[in-house]
Amino acid sequence: MNNNETKTVSSEERYRNACDSIRRASVAAVFIAGAFAMFLIIGLVMQICESADILTLMKTMFLIYYTGLILIVSMNTGFIFDTLRKSETPFSADVTGRMKRLGAVLTLGGALGNLFPLIGLMIEGGSVFTFAYAVNFPVMLVGAVFAAFTYVFEYGGRLQKELDETL
Repeated sequence: MNNNETKTVSSEERYRNACDSIRRASVAAVFIAGAFAMFLIIGLVMQICESADILTLMKTMFLIYYTGLILIVSMNTGFIFDTLRKSETPFSADVTGRMKRLGAVLTLGGALGNLFPLIGLMIEGGSVFTFAYAVNFPVMLVGAVFAAFTYVFEYGGRLQKELDETL
């Protein structure tokens, strides 16, 4: 191959390279969030030893919770793209199963998101419980949208299976 010729890359190879790049980025996010979680946990232990107020402890628990949620989402995203890279089609049962789990994690994560600061406020100041404060609706919405995409992928898998059986 001389220098003037360009190497053509198939669309399948670009697809696999893109999946691999996203998987590597999610692994990096897992390591960064894991390091951040370790520092938060160390800070929480130090606060407990210094007998900090309950509101500060609950805020730290809130940060640890969301860091853990980021860890889980990053890991699941990496698993999804690793499965996509290895599978013949994006409509496989493995991919849709992992997408369902990610949607469930996000929906549950949003439902429990602000629980720790709310408990701290209720203990400290006796605040009135409000549903809007206790639930993180944007995270729940992302989880619901992800679950909807899962059903689209399952339908695509059924259509592809029918097409393969027809041919």
